[in-house]
Amino acid sequence: PADADAFGLSYPVPTEKTHQILYTSQQLELHQQYGLLRQMRNADSFSNHNLQLMHSLLNTYPDEWLLMLELLEVAVDKKVDEGLKTALVNNLLRLKHEQPKLDGLISRGLKLFQL
Repeated sequence: PADADAFGLSYPVPTEKTHQILYTSQQLELHQQYGLLRQMRNADSFSNHNLQLMHSLLNTYPDEWLLMLELLEVAVDKKVDEGLKTALVNNLLRLKHEQPKLDGLISRGLKLFQL
């Protein structure tokens, strides 16, 4: 039933508690980078600093396929120079080749940009 109390039903309290996720410092840093990327996406203007940050993320996290797709989304949306877009696409194609299990995810992501 949707409302156990209304039907006079009671259930025992679960003995297992929610597991606390412990992130490594590298994972926390990556989460921060996703936050910066979100800020870039939502910003009205795009600065040279943002461009440098995008290049830095490409070089620091080359194997993070989702980050690369999101960077590409921002690059296409903000009309960033073609060199960065090409580097992102090439990196994603490399990941597709090296990690076949990501092929479908990356292919569908690139299809969104019609690349």
